[in-house]
Amino acid sequence: MRKFLSAFLIVLLIILEINFIFFQKTCAISIPEVEVNPPIIGEVAEYKITFTVNQSIGTTDYIYLVFPPGTLIPCSTCNPTIAASNFTVNGVVPNQDAIGNTAQRSVQLRSPVTVASGGTVVLIIRKGARIQNPPTPGDYQLQVATSMEPSYIPSKPYHIDYSKISSLTVQLESSVIGVQSEYVVSFSTGALGSLESGTDSIFVKFPKEVTIPTTLSANKVLLNGEPGKVKLRNSGNTIELVVLERIKENSPVTIKFTHDFGLINPKTPGQYQLSAWTSKEQTPVNSSFTITDLPEVHTMLVLTPPYPDGLNGWYITQPMVVLVGVSNAPGMVQVYYSIGDPNNFIPYSGPFSIPEGTHTLYYYSSNVSLNLKENVKKETFKISTTPPSIDVNLKDGDVLRSPFFVLSGHINSTNPATLLLNGKNIQVNADGTFSKELTFEQGNNTLQFNLKDESGHEVNLTVTVFVDSVPPKITVSSPTNWQKITTEEVDVKGQTEVGASVKINDTPVTVNADGSFNFTFKIPSKGMYVIKVVATDQAGNESVVSVPVEYSPMRAIQVILNIGSTVAYVNGEMKTLDAPPFIDPKTNRTLVPVRFISEAFGADVQWDGSLKVVTITLNGKVIRLQVGNTQAIVGGTFVSLDQPPVIVNKRTFVPIRFIAEAFGADVQWDETTKTVTIVYKLP
Repeated sequence: MRKFLSAFLIVLLIILEINFIFFQKTCAISIPEVEVNPPIIGEVAEYKITFTVNQSIGTTDYIYLVFPPGTLIPCSTCNPTIAASNFTVNGVVPNQDAIGNTAQRSVQLRSPVTVASGGTVVLIIRKGARIQNPPTPGDYQLQVATSMEPSYIPSKPYHIDYSKISSLTVQLESSVIGVQSEYVVSFSTGALGSLESGTDSIFVKFPKEVTIPTTLSANKVLLNGEPGKVKLRNSGNTIELVVLERIKENSPVTIKFTHDFGLINPKTPGQYQLSAWTSKEQTPVNSSFTITDLPEVHTMLVLTPPYPDGLNGWYITQPMVVLVGVSNAPGMVQVYYSIGDPNNFIPYSGPFSIPEGTHTLYYYSSNVSLNLKENVKKETFKISTTPPSIDVNLKDGDVLRSPFFVLSGHINSTNPATLLLNGKNIQVNADGTFSKELTFEQGNNTLQFNLKDESGHEVNLTVTVFVDSVPPKITVSSPTNWQKITTEEVDVKGQTEVGASVKINDTPVTVNADGSFNFTFKIPSKGMYVIKVVATDQAGNESVVSVPVEYSPMRAIQVILNIGSTVAYVNGEMKTLDAPPFIDPKTNRTLVPVRFISEAFGADVQWDGSLKVVTITLNGKVIRLQVGNTQAIVGGTFVSLDQPPVIVNKRTFVPIRFIAEAFGADVQWDETTKTVTIVYKLP
């Protein structure tokens, strides 16, 4: 009986153990997988955690995480929360913030989604959560549980390491023992691998069997295709390259130690290892290359200039190419090449040039005697010998009447170019055209165009335009509005802005340097008439002044003079005489200035100083007078004067009676005021 009882208890314990193990297996999540980006020590990283649940979870359930020692959770007792926006569960952002605990390195997160039994959970913790990787390289595991499956399950190990370069390769121009060869070292910088100009370095360690030249020439080393971008130092077989241009993180880097640099291959065939690192990513990374003593043929590429003399790997001088075939075995060596077509080679016969543009040169050498041929090599050339040009729809000195202008133009460039207008980029279309809406200020506006192509050619263009959207000012001082005009011709006087042109009733008139104008305008008809004055500035803006006048031809001319006064009136308009009329005390005759009277009537007056003869022509009648002579000729007939003409103050005076008789004018005398009124009736 006791034996039976003991056996029963043993069986019962086994059953309970099996159930316990089964319960554990069925009430726990799968082993989580973890991806860390970047997987670099001490860096804030994004974590992607993937696992499968056996017990479904809903939106009231939690996911629990415990990070390995060294991981920093940036929370405090005062503020333990981590913003929900830094998490997604199966692509959904939680509704509540997560709770973090720095001391326990734990994070507690409420699920925003329902995941059925057997479903997969993809939890992403973004960098914004500020979770920092451990400070020591190594393999790490975090633990995951849910509120439905509370047993913490360690993840698969994930590796945290130093930031370092990657994808290191080395290629040799020739792999033959003991020959001088070009070495091309390529790699990519890592997440923390940005290199600053002048302060950071790249280190390349060659095998001790490679001979390093005694004198290092930086101009014979190309960094990303350009010479002169490094300074060199060496310690043993390690060459330090101080970079002279910034290199970004996660960027490809190519270092070409050219043939002329002078590296010499090991003298023994075998497998060799080259190492590289940077001052920012100091973990050495290795790459292998093979040196052989088998017969070989290879081609040396000699260029003039030896390196791109423009920017970004461009030649701005057309390079001359020389190909030299070399073999370490006896026999005739022939070089073949092709520009652009890897299937159509021609024998090399002498130096040649690469044409403008981007072209790939394919070449190889063959030891004809041994039927030995090297693999085809290629070199891509970017050549731009012609500077770019720019044309725009404005020229220097243009005057615009509107501040709104659509600039358009075209650039010609053999390689990609950047166009700046006053320091700001202008988008250029694939066909070289461009356009941009501009708003100018009133007055002078300067446009500075800078066109620079990828090769380094640069063209500058300055265009100054003047914007004048304001019509020119114009005033008309004579005649005035509604002025009564008695003569057929009227002087139109006024002022406009300097540089403007003026038309009066569509007739261009001369504008003086100060903007003033004076134009004798002939009124075409009697009655009301409008004189239209238009001023146009250089931009084409117009101002118009209309002056209405009444043209009423006068029937007679009235001249009023006062004895002893230089003030006279012609049809009511005051005039100033050079000498006043007077009464001759000897003859008691009233004498008046003949030129003033004659011209007031519209006559032409000529003076012959040698004979002292005055000739007056009015309406076809010719009158001649001679100073000191009492005989005058009127219309071809001699006429006697009761007193001869005299000269006073260089002016000829005649008796007023002669004026009345010669011109057929009516003369009135006012003894009281000593006033002479002469009225000449127009024919």
